[in-house]
Amino acid sequence: MIYNDIVERESGMNKDNTMSVLFILIFIGKGGWYNGLRLLIALNRDGNNLGPCCIKSSYAKQQDQKGKVINMSDSYNTNNMLPKNVMIEDCKGNRDTEIITHQFKNGRLFLVGTIDQRMAVDFISAMLVLAEEQKDVEIIIDSPGGEVSAGLMIYDILKSYKYKITMYCTGFAASMAALILAGGQKGRRFILPHSQVMIHEPLISSGFGGSATSIEKTAQSILETKAVLNKILAEHTGRSVNEINKATKDDNFMTSEEAVQFGICDEIRSIF
Repeated sequence: MIYNDIVERESGMNKDNTMSVLFILIFIGKGGWYNGLRLLIALNRDGNNLGPCCIKSSYAKQQDQKGKVINMSDSYNTNNMLPKNVMIEDCKGNRDTEIITHQFKNGRLFLVGTIDQRMAVDFISAMLVLAEEQKDVEIIIDSPGGEVSAGLMIYDILKSYKYKITMYCTGFAASMAALILAGGQKGRRFILPHSQVMIHEPLISSGFGGSATSIEKTAQSILETKAVLNKILAEHTGRSVNEINKATKDDNFMTSEEAVQFGICDEIRSIF
């Protein structure tokens, strides 16, 4: 979709801006109007006195039921021109510019991408803030899985959360992401119609090596981890550990209907 962007200027420039504008015009000549426009926005944000200039999308301007004016801001993903930010103004002039920040303030978190220690720490930090605010949480999941230890960190935090947690699988939930999805609160684990789930045994990294003794110890550790993960899946799906052992021998891909039937999700449902 092409956004019909317009520049809205509420005041003129003073004489001190002459060099800035000249520089912008030169930049536009070398890099095209779009880069020049981005520079103009950046200079305005950095404190240059170019007047209250902002980019607003005439397509996106709308008003919600509470009377808040919502405008798509000037920050776009340059690969596909999708807006990354919103600007929300209420009667008090409050603003919330980051889309992710806006979602977070409404209790919505995103578990997207590979699950590692950094993601786990960021996710848990966000959960702690929401717990302090006594908020119900919605979690959007689209992940190929990742580190077992990081996934179990997230799982344990979600299990101990005192308020409602609603999960949506949007796209793909595999490996540790599937376990986190299955471990959600019963009746609140949803999957979109064309999303998929995949479960399997824990894997050893491709670069693994060492002595026979160390390999034996690692193999034993992997088997113990497998037992822990399969016990968790059995608990939340209502299936026996033996059934889970058989289901996870190979990469087991499931459609949304199969994920509900298996017990990983409760219902096929859209977010809206």
